[in-house]
Amino acid sequence: MLNIIPLLLTLFYFSIFVSTFSTNLLAADPYVELRVNMKIKIKKDFFDPKTQLVYVVGNFNNWKMTTIMQDPDGDSIYTFKLFDQNKGSELKFKFAIRDCYLENSPERKLILINERTVYEDFFDGDSVYSAPLLIDFIFSVNMVYEIVLNRLNPKKDTVIVRSNFGKCFSNIDRMQANPTSPNFYEQVKQRVIFGVDEKVWYKFGFVSGKDTIWENEIHYYSIGQDDINYRASFCERTFNDLNLEVVLNRDCTIKFHVDVKTAISDSSLGGEPFDSIKNVVIAGTPPPLKWPQENWPDSDSNKVIFLYDDRTNGDEIANDNIWSKEIILPMYSLLRVEYRFGINFGLQGLNKGSNNNESLNQTHFFDLYPWETNVYAMDFFGKMGENRIIFDNIEEPCTAIISDNFQLSQNYPNPFNPTTKIRYTLPSSGYVTLKVFDVLGKEVATLVKEEKPAGEYIAEFNASVLSSGIYFYQLKAGSFIQTKKMIVLR
Repeated sequence: MLNIIPLLLTLFYFSIFVSTFSTNLLAADPYVELRVNMKIKIKKDFFDPKTQLVYVVGNFNNWKMTTIMQDPDGDSIYTFKLFDQNKGSELKFKFAIRDCYLENSPERKLILINERTVYEDFFDGDSVYSAPLLIDFIFSVNMVYEIVLNRLNPKKDTVIVRSNFGKCFSNIDRMQANPTSPNFYEQVKQRVIFGVDEKVWYKFGFVSGKDTIWENEIHYYSIGQDDINYRASFCERTFNDLNLEVVLNRDCTIKFHVDVKTAISDSSLGGEPFDSIKNVVIAGTPPPLKWPQENWPDSDSNKVIFLYDDRTNGDEIANDNIWSKEIILPMYSLLRVEYRFGINFGLQGLNKGSNNNESLNQTHFFDLYPWETNVYAMDFFGKMGENRIIFDNIEEPCTAIISDNFQLSQNYPNPFNPTTKIRYTLPSSGYVTLKVFDVLGKEVATLVKEEKPAGEYIAEFNASVLSSGIYFYQLKAGSFIQTKKMIVLR
């Protein structure tokens, strides 16, 4: 029995050694501990620990919201340990609240300088709590371009605003047309804020039929001292921040061509050449181009535009495997054109429909000039980036008009504030009137009312006394009558 005691003691001390060694070895493993303090967000009621989760996204998880942070001791500081990180490498990341939003703060960066690094900060850098204040927010959006382009039908469609006036960026409110300026839609909301520099997130959109069209970007309004003093904030913009410098000033015909001679299916379908090419389609922006839903479902065939290889619709040579289509972008379209092509869209048994999106967010693209009228665009299937384009014609404003017919040109600039010029041509002498009317048909100005000889004329119109909106100008000369639309934009 006595001989067993030394053996048991040896085993006991050995187990302690192994346990201590294992603990020290684990502690020595290189890791980064990310810590985010949610105390202020909880006090401001922007985060509910009982119903919401905190995530971290970054270059270590492909910026996907899959990594949950934990708060085991309930101190409102959420943590996550990231192991096997190389010393000297750069970690890029942001904290996030599931189903709500990423931080508004810039992308966080951390250089790993040792084997064990701890990083801690407040969510959104928000470390100060002050007394809450109730402020009125007036959202106002000018939808004039969407109306003129017939993308928005004021009689049928609904303008909306999305904001973070809740715990998430998901609060959606219907906006109402301003009775005196019907192109403007407004919504008044109340919100509790906690001081200067607090950010309000918002985005305008509209519902047309079954489709909801949102602005391209989320916008931020930063609370200032005046907002606090007056207990009110005014957020006003034109939808998508459009103006004459960033949109087409005339209709533009784009002749899209794509060479599919060496086309192969995308990697998800094996990256093999197509057995047979039965159709080629294009999708993108701006309208009339549209994007199908993710993975280009067959049911979205009404959202793509089919190209041709039969010497019609802008195609130049039949059966040469260069598929083409002339597409007209209407006046006031965005200058940035982004698009992708697809092959055998909606067809089965022919290398099931493939789009040329070999990797995430890759597109063909090019930028137009505001006065572009005709563009020739040549692409190769699967080759992304800015394509080779030939500009056929750039028609500058106020180009001389030579005609044997009566002509009334589109005013320039348009929209305008407060003056614009209207050009018209008379092939023969006669009594001429040029008048301006509002949308109700009420005459608001007479620009010309006299006998004039044949020739070309320019009338200047000053709308400084008129409110923003759509107006019509009408030329009458003998039996000739023509009316065009113009826009006053404050």
